[in-house]
Amino acid sequence: MDPDDILYFESDRLVREIKIFDVNGHLVHNSVPGSKKFEINIQSLTQSVYFYQLKTEDNEILKGRVIVL
Repeated sequence: MDPDDILYFESDRLVREIKIFDVNGHLVHNSVPGSKKFEINIQSLTQSVYFYQLKTEDNEILKGRVIVL
């Protein structure tokens, strides 16, 4: 597998859930890593901008953006 097909996350807090949305707001990935460090295979995502929401162990929501080339 190509390393470019992997999205790496690392947090100082346990991540309970991650959701990734496309530019139209459609959910394209949802998982429950249950750890502070994890990987997501993004090979199936087309070139675009995606938005993620991480939910931490203390229910804080962290948001960000990923550009897939």
